[in-house]
Amino acid sequence: MRVMRTAMRTGWGLWVVVAGLVGFVGEAAAQDTWSTPAEGVSYLVRTAPGPLRMHAAVVDLTRDDLYIRATRPEERGRTVTSFAQHTGAVVAINGDWFGSGFQPVGLAVGQGAHWEGTADEGWAFIACNVERECHYGNHTQNEELHWRWHDVVGGNGWRLVVDGQIPTYPPEAFYTDRHPRSAVGTSEDGNTMYFVVVEGRRPESIGVGFAEIAGFMQELGAHQALMLDGGGSSALVINQSRVNQLPANESGERTVANHLAILRGSPSGSCGDVPNGRYCEGSVIHTCQGGQHQGEGDCGFFGASCDVTSDGVGVCTLMECINGPEQSFCESESLIRTCEYGRPGPPGDCSAFGATCEDGADNSYCVHFLCTEGGNARWCDGEVLKECVNGQPEEDVDCQAAGQSCVDGACVADGDGDGEPGEPGDGEPGADAGELDAGLGDGDQGEGGDDVGTLMPRDESATTSSCGGCGATGGGGPWGLVVVVALSVWALGRRSVP
Repeated sequence: MRVMRTAMRTGWGLWVVVAGLVGFVGEAAAQDTWSTPAEGVSYLVRTAPGPLRMHAAVVDLTRDDLYIRATRPEERGRTVTSFAQHTGAVVAINGDWFGSGFQPVGLAVGQGAHWEGTADEGWAFIACNVERECHYGNHTQNEELHWRWHDVVGGNGWRLVVDGQIPTYPPEAFYTDRHPRSAVGTSEDGNTMYFVVVEGRRPESIGVGFAEIAGFMQELGAHQALMLDGGGSSALVINQSRVNQLPANESGERTVANHLAILRGSPSGSCGDVPNGRYCEGSVIHTCQGGQHQGEGDCGFFGASCDVTSDGVGVCTLMECINGPEQSFCESESLIRTCEYGRPGPPGDCSAFGATCEDGADNSYCVHFLCTEGGNARWCDGEVLKECVNGQPEEDVDCQAAGQSCVDGACVADGDGDGEPGEPGDGEPGADAGELDAGLGDGDQGEGGDDVGTLMPRDESATTSSCGGCGATGGGGPWGLVVVVALSVWALGRRSVP
């Protein structure tokens, strides 16, 4: 659609979407025809009063041989059918609005290639990574391009379905008028992808508005859904053939800027256990889609290492991430940064909470000012055993309340004479050196908390917050909640990415 955004941000009222939107098609009278045109693809044609004709391709993303693909910059300016034939796509649909030179209105990325001059500027989008996890951007906020987004296509105004719910839409004609429409969505578990086109501007199908196609997407099972370009640009192609009829006033299928498609690879390809993702061989990282090897690169060329994260994603870990692709490191005595998928996140200031940054064996953390002996230490304060774990104070243990004494960072039985700690809870010497008497079974401690030391600030004016969680992986006691809240203050700018 060769038009730009107009009244997207001004003068909107609200139109409440009525529950059970699928009723607009007269569900009882609707006729559905299902078929299986390709392995892993179900195809629905629905005819309904209106009159309406709707087409839906439902794709099973649990199949290792199927993967997501968007248009590369040099592939712009093709019909959907031409793009499907060019790439061998099993399913393809038209993408974003566009302007002169087939330049998409919103952010565009194809096979990892970012379209120069495109960005998220108040325009919805769908962004999918190599692992086939998709993220949906809202038109109400701007997001920076994330390096994991391998294929991105811009949307069209408000999203259709958000977390399983249909939003309320403005009463503008753009949202309520009936036109041919295109949409894409995914199920809540991410295992199913939906491609939908509703025919319009024809005697046998008058088209739909936003609320109506949103109801259809929700009925199909979409937990997230996005409107694409529509009108004369709407086209759904399955097995390289368009299945929908064009508007009566269109002489042929339109050439559009970009497209979103499903391609088939080979489950018995050269990628072994990682058909859709990245894996490491030494410092070399390999990219696979649909079981087919798509490329490789040497992380070591940039001074990085190749690592696999806890969720199985292969990444190049930059040299700043000295503790690993998901761990924290101290940038200075007060600044800490946590790495995400091998790249440093924004810095956090430990000193803002009266803490310092300390390097541990395999991680770094903000050390609370009460941890006077170090971030991972035990020590005696009179007969009270104190301990810090990953920079955060644990509950104090009153050794004396259990009939023991605090010696060299442990509760030990009185009268032992050999300096060895006793068996927890019985006051007798034993072999469990260094175990804390937690009052197990003897009622001396832990009942009501009276015998457990309570952490207090150094004076009444001292802060009771810490930079806990700034890379910390442990810590408990009464400081745990304060720690999480404090970290959240400086971490609000961060997000999680597919």
